[in-house]
Amino acid sequence: AGFLGRLHDEFSFWFPAGPFQGINHGKERAAEFFAVVRQLFPEGLELELVQVMSNATNVVFEVRSRGVMLGRPYENQAAIAFEIRDGLVVSYREYLGVVFQLG
Repeated sequence: AGFLGRLHDEFSFWFPAGPFQGINHGKERAAEFFAVVRQLFPEGLELELVQVMSNATNVVFEVRSRGVMLGRPYENQAAIAFEIRDGLVVSYREYLGVVFQLG
């Protein structure tokens, strides 16, 4: 089930741009989001982990990402924050360094 199988029933996510800008609720909406990501990056997205910060209920990953988006080179830096409850991801927030690339 991958990442979607690790989502809490009360899952929500926040994204800064595009058709998913703002707060989104539910596993189905998350599946729609990741389907769009796969369409934008059909060759995949390479992630380089820069650092991880965590406490009992939160994990923040700083990553660099590279790939080809819609036929153009894409490179970005992001912070991705996860809130964990009952061993599952209850929220996801992604902060992008280069939002304008997403339209």
